[in-house]
Amino acid sequence: MKIKGINLSRLVHSLNEEIYISGILDAEGKGSFNKDEPEFDVIFVSRKKKGVKQVMNFGAVQVIASLSGTNPIKSFGTSDFPYGVIKGSVIIDNGYLTIEGLAGRKGHQDILIKKGTFKGINLFIDRRFNTIKIEDMRHRIMQAIETMKK
Repeated sequence: MKIKGINLSRLVHSLNEEIYISGILDAEGKGSFNKDEPEFDVIFVSRKKKGVKQVMNFGAVQVIASLSGTNPIKSFGTSDFPYGVIKGSVIIDNGYLTIEGLAGRKGHQDILIKKGTFKGINLFIDRRFNTIKIEDMRHRIMQAIETMKK
C-alpha cells in the first residue's frame, strides 16, 4: 500500500476530540488482514504543505509519550507545539505493536518527532521498550486521555 497526503487533523480528530495533530503524512507498507490478528509494517513520514501548520497539542504529546516507552508528561502548558518532522514505522505482529522513530537517534532512543527549526518538541522512542501488547496499548491510551481530563 502507498498512501499520500493523509490529513492528520481529520484523522486524529475522528479518533478523539481531546487530541490535536495538524499536518500531512505519507505512508507506505505491507500487511495482511486475512488472519485472526492483522499483521502489517508501515513506514510514515510527514511532509510540509503550504497553508498547513505542523503542530500538536499537549494531549497528543501525552498520548505519544505514553506509547513510546517514556514516562507520560504530567504538565507542560496548553499551547500547541510545532514540529519539523514526524518519521517512523509501526509494526503489528502476533498481537504486539512496535513503534520505531526514524527521524534520528540519541543513545538508546530513536527520534519519532523532531522539533521545528526554532521551537517545538522532540519525542523519543526508547528502543528497549518500543514493543507493547495491543491490549496494553489500548489501556495506556485510555489512561493518558483520562489524565488529560484532570
